[in-house]
Amino acid sequence: MRPGPARNAHNAKGPGEPGGAMALGIDHRHCKVCGKTCAPGSETCSAACQEKRDATIRTRRFYTNVMYIVIAFLVIVLAINFIR
Repeated sequence: MRPGPARNAHNAKGPGEPGGAMALGIDHRHCKVCGKTCAPGSETCSAACQEKRDATIRTRRFYTNVMYIVIAFLVIVLAINFIR
């Protein structure tokens, strides 16, 4: 047995070993929502995952904007109290 890193399910065969993923030349990506493999040019595997991703992005953008509004409100209130 040759010395080297421990093998597990993720690295059962290394890039240089016969039968490894890099040896096969398979170019793929993983879906950002569910983790399934998808085409190299896309970020999601299906329309349903794309809708979930879009909804998540909209929700994050909404809460980020709410946070900015609250911070601006607090700065204005503190400025008014400081002026008095």
